Amino acid sequence: MFNLTKYVEWPAAAFPETSSPIMLGILGEDNFGDDLRRMVEGKSINGRRLLLRRIAWGEDIKDVHLLFIGASEKRRLPEILDKLRNSSVLTVGDNDSFSQLGGIINLATKENRIRPQINLAAAERAGLKISSKLLSISDIVKDKPGVKRN
Repeated sequence: MFNLTKYVEWPAAAFPETSSPIMLGILGEDNFGDDLRRMVEGKSINGRRLLLRRIAWGEDIKDVHLLFIGASEKRRLPEILDKLRNSSVLTVGDNDSFSQLGGIINLATKENRIRPQINLAAAERAGLKISSKLLSISDIVKDKPGVKRN
């Protein structure tokens, strides 16, 4: 998941300072355990340290740059995405309709491999630029008709 940060460009306004870290947040249940924390510790991307934070329901979610939204939050997904309206947060999930409901990247499993599904319109609304390298290995999806746009 943290490797996605290598292929995304945030607007300058997403960081208070040029040395500000990239904040990775996890909301809801995840299957990472402490593995993700160990993978992130001491790492930096483009000169920015990576920091990981678990987020409880109700906490501010706009102060992260990448937010993994666990499948346990599927029923709250529209509310979560609504709270992120007008922010540059890369939303990442791992449930079937995540990207079609307005999430940016869904980590779908296809033939025993993770194949990202990317909602480019959602990325554009968030002011994020996705690298062509990531796009070339991803499936592009669109919002479901009738989905409230953030």
